[in-house]
Amino acid sequence: MAADTIGLALLSSEEVRTLGEHHPALLPVGEDAEVSQAITVAGSPAFLSAVRVFLEHLAREGQQTASVLSALAPDPARGLITTERLAQIHRQVEARNAFLDAVPMLTSAMIGEWGGSAAKNASAMASRWKSAGRIFAVSSGRTDLYPAFQFDEDGKPRPAIAEVLRQFAGESEWANALWWTAPSGWLGGREPLHVLDTDPEAVIDAARRTAEPVDV
Repeated sequence: MAADTIGLALLSSEEVRTLGEHHPALLPVGEDAEVSQAITVAGSPAFLSAVRVFLEHLAREGQQTASVLSALAPDPARGLITTERLAQIHRQVEARNAFLDAVPMLTSAMIGEWGGSAAKNASAMASRWKSAGRIFAVSSGRTDLYPAFQFDEDGKPRPAIAEVLRQFAGESEWANALWWTAPSGWLGGREPLHVLDTDPEAVIDAARRTAEPVDV
């Protein structure tokens, strides 16, 4: 293929028809020309560069749309979003916002500085601790935020955190986080967050009991 062309493949017949309606110059011409599912775009380097950027943007948009639809709809293929699902999402968002408002949060860089990391990339320490299951984070946009209660006065992970995370293995990051601020019957109605300093063993036991399967 020449340097001043771009090949576009995997167009559906409907997409080819739409393309022909709006940009007929991009399709083959002549009575014997076949409209295939692969076309070639020709033009100046600047034009082709713009086409590439546009196609990359469409690809990202498609991925983002698929992700959002997957989160909203129990059956993304049908695209059906129920009022019950919307209400559930609303409750989840409110709970997460309340958690972020109530609990002091740290970035990975802050943790590295507090923990005395000598590495060039101070934020790597938090990532290692997280990967090892010693602490957890919640996502805010593209940033990981770490609840500050997980760390002792020297900026090191409290041992009880790893034990609690082990009990909730397989749970989502937000399920782990919200457990800490929910009143627990195993702690006399207190929130695990407020018992961690004084009785970490009780918090670990409450997590274990919470995670135990219910006999029916």
